[in-house]
Amino acid sequence: MLKPFVTTVALLSVVQASSAQQSTPAPRDVPGRSIPVPTTVSPQMQAVIGGPLNPLYNESPKNADEWKAIVQRTAQAAVARLPKLREALGVTVQPTKIGGVSAFIVTPRTIPPRNRNRVLLHFHGGYRVLYPGESGTSEAIMMAGLAGYKVISVDYRMPPDFPFPAALDDAVAVYRELLNSDSALFGGSNAGNGGGAQSEPIAAHGFDQSIRVMVPPLGCLFLKRR
Repeated sequence: MLKPFVTTVALLSVVQASSAQQSTPAPRDVPGRSIPVPTTVSPQMQAVIGGPLNPLYNESPKNADEWKAIVQRTAQAAVARLPKLREALGVTVQPTKIGGVSAFIVTPRTIPPRNRNRVLLHFHGGYRVLYPGESGTSEAIMMAGLAGYKVISVDYRMPPDFPFPAALDDAVAVYRELLNSDSALFGGSNAGNGGGAQSEPIAAHGFDQSIRVMVPPLGCLFLKRR
C-alpha cells in the first residue's frame, strides 16, 4: 500500500509544478493616456506642467564620465538663468568659505528689521548629485528675494568624486561654524556679541544691584565666591 501512495504523491507534485509553470502570467501592457494640465494652478505653473519633459528623466549614466557630463550640462543651463533671476529679485550672490566649505552668501536688497539677526542655511536640490557651484543657488536667490532673509547656500561636495559622507560632513561643518562664528559677514550667532557685563538696579541675593552678563558662544564664565 505504501508504494502506490508514494507514486501518487510524486505524480501530483509533477502535475502541480507543470501547471504552475504554464500559469505564469504574461507581462501586462498598460495603454497610454493623456493627462490634462490642471486648471487649478496659475498660468505660469500651467506652462511649466505643460512643457516638454526634462530629457534627464530617462538618462542612466554608465560610468563616471557620463555622470559628470550630465552634471556639467545641467549646471550650465542653470547658471544661464541666474542673472535674470538675481536682477528680478534684487539679490546679490557672493562666494565664500565657511568652515573650510565652499558656500555662497545670498543677500536681498533690503532685509526687514525682524530678519536682520537671522540667517537661513540652504542646501540645494538636485538629488545630491546635480547643480554644483553657483548653479545650485537659484532656490537660495528666491528665498532671499521673496522672504527678505540673508541666505547661506552650501556648495557641498558630491559624487562621483566625493561620495557619502562628504556632503553630510560639509553640511555639519557649515552649521557648526554659523553657530559659533563672530563673522558679521555671514551672520554668525556671535556677530556683535563680544561679551560684557552690565549692572542693573535690581535687588538679588541680598544685594541692591544685579549684573547682566553676556557670554559669547563657546565662552566661559568663572564665578568666585565672595
